[in-house]
Amino acid sequence: MIEFRFVNPADICIRSDGKNIVIPEIIIEKSDGGRVLFLPID
Repeated sequence: MIEFRFVNPADICIRSDGKNIVIPEIIIEKSDGGRVLFLPID
């Protein structure tokens, strides 16, 4: 099992191919602004 911790997840969506959930996260403390996680759908 994979565990992820989010502080500020933004608009969550599913990719058009239906294979991944996309979770962007805004992180104010980071100079690049955040990260995007592609979570595979089994």
